[in-house]
Amino acid sequence: MPHYDPEGTTTKEWDIGTEGSPRRATIRDVAAHAGVSRSAVSKVFNAKGGISPATEARIRESARALNWAPSASAAALASDSTRTVGLVIRRGPDLLFADPHFALLIGGVEEILVPAGYGLQLHLIGEDRELERGLYTRLATQRRVDGVLLTESELGDPRHALLDELGLPSVMLGWPDPEEEQRWNVVSAHPSEHRTAYHEAARHLTDLGHRRVAYVSGPERLVHTGYRRREFERELTRNGAELVTRVHLDFSVEQVVEACLSMVDGPRPPTAFAFANDSMALAAIGALSARGIRVPQDISIIGHDNLPTGQWSHPGLTTIAQDLRGMARQAAILLLRQLGDTSLGDEPMSPPRLVIRGTTGPASS
Repeated sequence: MPHYDPEGTTTKEWDIGTEGSPRRATIRDVAAHAGVSRSAVSKVFNAKGGISPATEARIRESARALNWAPSASAAALASDSTRTVGLVIRRGPDLLFADPHFALLIGGVEEILVPAGYGLQLHLIGEDRELERGLYTRLATQRRVDGVLLTESELGDPRHALLDELGLPSVMLGWPDPEEEQRWNVVSAHPSEHRTAYHEAARHLTDLGHRRVAYVSGPERLVHTGYRRREFERELTRNGAELVTRVHLDFSVEQVVEACLSMVDGPRPPTAFAFANDSMALAAIGALSARGIRVPQDISIIGHDNLPTGQWSHPGLTTIAQDLRGMARQAAILLLRQLGDTSLGDEPMSPPRLVIRGTTGPASS
């Protein structure tokens, strides 16, 4: 078969590989096709300069003809960038798949990263803190990512100091420990906006006549756990109601079901539940319904997040909405800015708000 002759004899065809056994083109093939050195091809595709416009056009045309593009790993080595962002979630696969909260965050992040030419590296680490520390160390020292996105700040969170030591840029989704606030790059609605939504939820229940309310949340070490509960309880008390039970769980369905059934069987059962996320609220509704306890006729329920699953459940879930997609998009934008991409403007975020649907009603007698 005829081939291109780098010495100047052109042909009409360019074959790669042996007859019946094609292979992918390489940078060597592109250089030979264009009649230049491999370093010239590298300079063009890594924007190093020093190549005339005519030669650059010929190189790019050869690359198109051979359907060749530089590999991501080669580009990373040449540019000292991986074009990859890490997202580390402190959940195991079972809990993650049971809660669409994180799927919405991942989707929002990808909406920013993909058009910007970045990939996302996802890690689910559960509760093993040594595993987490080792993961961040490998991500930084082995140059696997350019920066990381974090979720669920803890009281006395050690991650900032570690990432600062490793020189790994980061952005936190959600409000950090107030004592650490100035050290983090944070994406969250303002605390006053959260406060307004929690107060609205508490007043909604007291306006319906509820005086005994239970609050079911995640682990106490999470910053948002204490903040949400305090603001919710403060407004309940102000309006003559009582937070009769405070339960801290690991977000698992099994713990939610056990805790809720135990409370309704207790000596002072609540007439309403407030949950830290919609997934726990929906699990509770299912467990209560199986016991013949009607929602909202017998017990009212409020969730948190405004997930699609709550919108389409029956009855529809009353919940506190937060703009998960907007938060995720803005977090990705802030991280890319740290990495040198200043082309993206800020993402507008809707403030948290109470969404009233069918799972709240007048307190039962």
